Amino acid sequence: MRNDPSNIWAGHSFRALASRYDTNEGTTGGTDFAYGFSFQAAGSVPQQQIWELHQRENIYSLGGHVSLAPHAILLRDGRLEYRMMTGAGIWDGRAWSSTASYNDRIVLRPNVQADTWYDVIVRIHTSEGNDGRVEVFVRAAGEQWPTTPAWSKTGPTLPFIPGGQDPRVPTKRSTLDTVGGQSGLYLQTGLYAGSSRWNERTQQVTLYQDNLRRYRDVASAKSGFPQ
Repeated sequence: MRNDPSNIWAGHSFRALASRYDTNEGTTGGTDFAYGFSFQAAGSVPQQQIWELHQRENIYSLGGHVSLAPHAILLRDGRLEYRMMTGAGIWDGRAWSSTASYNDRIVLRPNVQADTWYDVIVRIHTSEGNDGRVEVFVRAAGEQWPTTPAWSKTGPTLPFIPGGQDPRVPTKRSTLDTVGGQSGLYLQTGLYAGSSRWNERTQQVTLYQDNLRRYRDVASAKSGFPQ
């Protein structure tokens, strides 16, 4: 991703992403799954989202915090972090200011070294209710997979918008709704600065990703990586 107009999407954010809009996680794509992938940062990387599962336009078009991807992995301040914003959207009388399960700046790895491969597994059981669960495993090159996740949480893992609060939303909007022939969450991965504010001293950001796959469970994901 370079600091030039060819990498600016819609005039307001820098991104270089691979996307699949038909993964339909939480609906026809499945309700319990694991994603695994490897990444390596070439040199210093400013704040970037490198993987996410995103909701559809029926929710993100409302703006505020509900426009952010409900599941995301970020490189931020030299750390590897997770962000999960799920459950019912919170209306403050003017905007959708938060979500019922607001989890930001969850540190998965406190120090990400440049030119080092890292493997990540994200397992999600999707639900709008308390039976949902997310687990995230991380290892660096040369390490064994940990037996316990770097972070886990039970509770809602899908976002939804309650009806009758925002004048634009008379009835509930859900991740389960069909929008443009698709439903559920969709996959994006790569580099996403999420802002037009670019550090002018940074002329290029490079991230390598490999072995991005979807699995039925954590055990299958772990066995899918080279030993």
